[in-house]
Amino acid sequence: MAVPGGLSIGDFDGDGNADVVSQANGEGGNAIQVFYGDGKGHFTAMPYFNDDTVYATYDLNGDGRMDLVGNPFDFSINGSKY
Repeated sequence: MAVPGGLSIGDFDGDGNADVVSQANGEGGNAIQVFYGDGKGHFTAMPYFNDDTVYATYDLNGDGRMDLVGNPFDFSINGSKY
């Protein structure tokens, strides 16, 4: 069974090493997990959490470092809100 989701890469803690955020869509919302890199190919996994927010990486302030940005999604009978 395929699980829709994705990986995004950026330096989320500002230490100069690549970090990874994983998102897997499931019945309980998005399962989000961040892995902090040590610059030597090893990653420390943080506890995952479920969230209805979709995360992506962008350089918001033009400093050359990718920022982790969340776009919350709230579905209701009155329409979807972002």
